[in-house]
Amino acid sequence: KRKKGYGTEILNQGLQILRRYDVKRAVLGCYLENIGSRKVIEANGGILDKEWVDEEGRGCLRFYIDL
Repeated sequence: KRKKGYGTEILNQGLQILRRYDVKRAVLGCYLENIGSRKVIEANGGILDKEWVDEEGRGCLRFYIDL
């Protein structure tokens, strides 16, 4: 069920729960080649914080979302 907005909505609802617990920032990550996850994070306000290559040679991205 790709490209139907389910992932974006699931993350949105998770962020709403964090807000109820007064969490100030969510930190999320995905692999560089995982375009779908990156789009979901960015659609929810994710800001790219760091990019690196892990010990297995895979590109990694770290995002944060201020709540």
